[in-house]
Amino acid sequence: MMIMNTIGRLTKDIVLKHGETSGVAYVHFGLAVNTGFGDNKKVTYFDCSIFGADAERLVKAGAKKGSFIQVVAEFSAQEYPREGRDPGVSLRLNILSWSYVSGSSNGNGSSNGNGESVPSSNEAQTPPPMDNATGFDPDIMNLDEDDDLPF
Repeated sequence: MMIMNTIGRLTKDIVLKHGETSGVAYVHFGLAVNTGFGDNKKVTYFDCSIFGADAERLVKAGAKKGSFIQVVAEFSAQEYPREGRDPGVSLRLNILSWSYVSGSSNGNGSSNGNGESVPSSNEAQTPPPMDNATGFDPDIMNLDEDDDLPF
């Protein structure tokens, strides 16, 4: 497995579920990650899973479709058959940690992934602390606009 750190938007509202036999909380969701810019812009979609207390914090923080989050995750790719065509590939992320990115479209504030509230981008705010687990500082550049991304 490969560990990756990426930023993207949730593709739909999330729902907390619990395992039938284990009772462990989990959430499955899609993450859309933009790469490139201009004519070379492309979106890659990942199937994501997050378990336990981290899943509960994601739901409690109010994450929903369009929320802009950073994740550190185990990456895997799995081929699946397609009739009459080359096999497809499902890109999967098993989320190890997450945090909201400054300017997230979470309407009522956001969380840093540890359950701590961070004001939404339209409120007066001090910069959120750097995520110690990933070393990501969301205030290095303004990620509210895709055109600001250098890659």
